Amino acid sequence: MILTPSEYCKQFPFGNKYVSPMTIKRRCRNGMLPHNHIARKLPGKRGVWIIEVIEINEKIVHFNLAR
Repeated sequence: MILTPSEYCKQFPFGNKYVSPMTIKRRCRNGMLPHNHIARKLPGKRGVWIIEVIEINEKIVHFNLAR
């Protein structure tokens, strides 16, 4: 799923509260998003960020590689 900061802030709260799109942009710039949320700044666009949220399948999370 790919979101803009304004869409992202409506879907994902931080610490049980919703933050502004500007705070999301600052978190993108400082690398403070969760590990499966990948932020990218669009080239040639001033201040335009997109956030790709990689959905993790619960069956894969509990998969044990060391058998």
